[in-house]
Amino acid sequence: MGTGASGAVHALLAATRPERTAALIWFDGAPRYAWAPDNPWGRKPEEIEAELLDLETWGTEEYGRSFADYEASIGNVIPDSDIDAFCKASRNTCTPDVAIELARMWADTDVRDVLPAIQIPTLIVSMSGSALGEFDRGKDLAARIPQAEFVEIPGEGWTRATAERYAEELRRFVGAGRSPVDVDSLLSTVLFTDIVGSTERQAALGD
Repeated sequence: MGTGASGAVHALLAATRPERTAALIWFDGAPRYAWAPDNPWGRKPEEIEAELLDLETWGTEEYGRSFADYEASIGNVIPDSDIDAFCKASRNTCTPDVAIELARMWADTDVRDVLPAIQIPTLIVSMSGSALGEFDRGKDLAARIPQAEFVEIPGEGWTRATAERYAEELRRFVGAGRSPVDVDSLLSTVLFTDIVGSTERQAALGD
């Protein structure tokens, strides 16, 4: 499951490793990040450059305020009480130089050509009243994936009500109810990251 441009990674996995994926869920999907004549919902060059400039203050209160102002401009109002927590979370994620390089990578992302190869059950969910045009972008995305299901969520920005609607669509699609489940039946996912050189160091230590 992915949101926005982050779902491009999941779509690529679904298209190239179908044996490792059971289904794909993409909220407010953006298979291409940057603007193009056939992708009018993407961010324009000047917007990407402005974003990169903002990222130079990554982790600071200035960055948190700038991010909150942008989100408010598209209907997602972030309470002041959450800005400090957001700044701390960004500092715990990565350093400013890494954040900038990741943003450049997202700006180059375009997985539209691989979407027709996705053959697993796919759910595309988009908000109908978003200022970013996510509804039209979602319809375009769903049309590129064979047998994809498209669901519209009424609303203009993130609220508790819209978040609950997204969660309900997710539950419906995967066949999960609201009632608690047996812990033994939960599927656990383990992320293993091999830092460069760690294998050699472990070998040297005899581990």
